[in-house]
Amino acid sequence: MVAGRSIRSATIGRADFDLPTFASNRGKLRLSGEYIDATDVKYYGVGNSSSKDARTYVGYSPVSTSARLDFDVNRRFEVGGGLSYLDVGTSAGRTAPSIGAQHGPGDTPGLEFSRFGFVNTKAHASFDWRKRLGYSGSGGVYRAQFDDFRDSDHGRYSFRSVEAEALQLVPILRANWVIMLRGVATITDADDSNDVPYFLMPSIGGGATVRGYPDFRFRDRNRLVMNAELRWTPARFMDMVLFYDTGKVEARRQDLDFDDLKEAYGVGMRLIGPKGYAFRFEAAHSREHRVRLTLSAGGAF
Repeated sequence: MVAGRSIRSATIGRADFDLPTFASNRGKLRLSGEYIDATDVKYYGVGNSSSKDARTYVGYSPVSTSARLDFDVNRRFEVGGGLSYLDVGTSAGRTAPSIGAQHGPGDTPGLEFSRFGFVNTKAHASFDWRKRLGYSGSGGVYRAQFDDFRDSDHGRYSFRSVEAEALQLVPILRANWVIMLRGVATITDADDSNDVPYFLMPSIGGGATVRGYPDFRFRDRNRLVMNAELRWTPARFMDMVLFYDTGKVEARRQDLDFDDLKEAYGVGMRLIGPKGYAFRFEAAHSREHRVRLTLSAGGAF
């Protein structure tokens, strides 16, 4: 069980319950519950060309209960799936301007309602051949996930999504230096009478995508993210890194090309614990931020 509160008054609580393993410890079933109350999430509008001056705030309070099954086919290959119910509440942000002051249902799908219920089914597969999970100097991971969201309240916001990720670590100089290359693509699809609600749209910005922009800076129905890092290990429990991030969001999957990419680059330091990265500190530059600092627990990827 975990709980926390951010400096922007966001509250989170999560509880996990692992059932006994089965099939020679290859099968794992986890039951989970999560609550988030974020009163001031930044929202800039939909699209890759949204302006930073269009920043507004929205309250976002999802509650979820889920069951997830994972099965280790072998030491490196895992498949699984899950079923969850997601109850989402939205509201005006506490900080002005609130989302409703500049946006409406015409440009922000889902803004006309403040309560949503979704039944989410998912399936995933991953092949991870890194030598040490959580922190490694060689190997890679390849992952695919399918999600189906059924709108149980309004019948207007059911959609499907597919996400694929590839990450490769290339050791040089006896693995004291490592090149990391990563690509992620997320595609959504909805029937003609449905749409993807703005709060579930794929996004770029933040520590796991393009680090020179704030979380959820750009949102739309499809996204492309690419990351490159040069990691150096000067001491046993420390990594230094130079990184370059780029990506974009688009309404149509055909437009996920290399035009009008959002870019960021910077430097970072990571502390390594017994189970991988423990803390990371990064400074990133982009067109919108001269220096954007990030301090977080764990590793980005």
